[in-house]
Amino acid sequence: MQLKLVDKTEVKKIVNIQELDGVLLVSSREIATHFEKRHSDVIDKIEELIKAENSVMSMFIGSTYKAGTGKNYKEYLMNRDGFSLLVMGFTGSKALTWKLKYIEAFNKMEEQLKNPFSNMSKELQAILMVDKKQQEQEKRIADIENKMTINYELAENLRTAINYRAIELLGGKNTPAYRKLNKKLFSAFYKDIRRTFNVNSYKNLSVKNYDLAMDYIRTWKVDEILKYAIQGVNSQLVFEVN
Repeated sequence: MQLKLVDKTEVKKIVNIQELDGVLLVSSREIATHFEKRHSDVIDKIEELIKAENSVMSMFIGSTYKAGTGKNYKEYLMNRDGFSLLVMGFTGSKALTWKLKYIEAFNKMEEQLKNPFSNMSKELQAILMVDKKQQEQEKRIADIENKMTINYELAENLRTAINYRAIELLGGKNTPAYRKLNKKLFSAFYKDIRRTFNVNSYKNLSVKNYDLAMDYIRTWKVDEILKYAIQGVNSQLVFEVN
């Protein structure tokens, strides 16, 4: 987020304050330009302040920028306290003007962070507030759904669907494959469900994933090895399954 205050008489005079994770920052290059200082001198001044008092290190963030030549050069980003400390000794009528501009910019940015709707009409603010509350409500509902696991009735529905699909894949409950391979198939079936939905049991599925799980169960397929083993056993051929 950036706030730019433009002087109508001099378009090039722009206060550029950046927002990073809720902290307002300004670049040492901006300070050098607006206060008519060499950037290297501004860098030296910042490093003198840091050297003199370690506690001010939190006010300045070392960074780099790429110049038109493609080379990277050092700069510092500073918060409001760092800015105030740095420009405290800058004097002259222009310096005072720019101090006031930066103070105004910081104030407006801070207000905008506290109340992002401040520059909007009351109607638009009301619409956005309703939308915000609706999103918060939807998020709370989604959180509850993600945490809420299925009840006994839904778990039984899944178990029934698993049994039905397993019997179907084995060719029926009275087939040789069912008698010889049902344990292997059920083991693979339950294992795939746990892995797919990241649960330790189908009974711990979230309510939100119930319909997805039911669709998954109804369309689940065995791997090729077990598939051919089922076909072989049911056709009275001998297949050895590891």
